[in-house]
Amino acid sequence: MAYRIIWENRSVQKLKKLSNQVVIDILNATYKLYEHPKKFGKPLTGKLKNSFRLRIGDYRLLYKINEEKMLVVILDVDHRSKIYD
Repeated sequence: MAYRIIWENRSVQKLKKLSNQVVIDILNATYKLYEHPKKFGKPLTGKLKNSFRLRIGDYRLLYKINEEKMLVVILDVDHRSKIYD
């Protein structure tokens, strides 16, 4: 059974500011999360504990998984130098 993916407003706004090719790469990478969100993401620690990150070239996608509701919530997307601030 596939997970549903929900984008938070913050992540959508940042996505709109990126170049078309980067957006295409990010959207293509999110398809991996439909079936196996834990397999492709890396768990984070510290203040971002219980979140995962997906590496897409120089960009990172931060997300949380809700197993009960079968949801993947995209929290943020940004360049690797800015995402963890």
